[in-house]
Amino acid sequence: MVKLRISLTEDEKHSLLQLRVDKSFKTKSRITKRTIEVAKAFGIGVDEEKVFHVFRDFEVEIEPGDIVYVTGESGSGKSILLKAVARELAKHPEFGGVITDEDVEVKPREILIHGVGVDAADAMRILSHVGLNEAYLFLRRYRELSDGQKYRYKLAKAFWSGKKTIIFDEFASTLDRVTAR
Repeated sequence: MVKLRISLTEDEKHSLLQLRVDKSFKTKSRITKRTIEVAKAFGIGVDEEKVFHVFRDFEVEIEPGDIVYVTGESGSGKSILLKAVARELAKHPEFGGVITDEDVEVKPREILIHGVGVDAADAMRILSHVGLNEAYLFLRRYRELSDGQKYRYKLAKAFWSGKKTIIFDEFASTLDRVTAR
């Protein structure tokens, strides 16, 4: 069972959203020979239902135009938090629409210069903003790109979408160190 509670308050003077996120789920292991071995080795019970808390009263304030960067260890709940925030912000028009990396549609055979912008000059400007600024890249298909280039192309498409709020998970994970900075 997954439980997610988000309470929202709006500041009258600003378009400030204060989000409080509680996220937990119940878990119970199936009893097998292996689970019993693990339970004995670590001194834990396997027949008990446990509640795992990802967040307890986690609060974040977000205003239109803010750049928010979420960091944490693997498995710490960053993706859960981003999805919850995206759902909430999408309900508020002052954030200008929300697009996530999962929302960006890309066709494998799509040629980059055709995927963004109103014309070639606009497309080159948008692609250059995300580090895809070499002439030969403009003419390549999405499927021919490295993972980092694919991610940057999805970011370019998100910028071009017209949405004002962009939420990308694992934002710099596929980028080289220079580009990620």
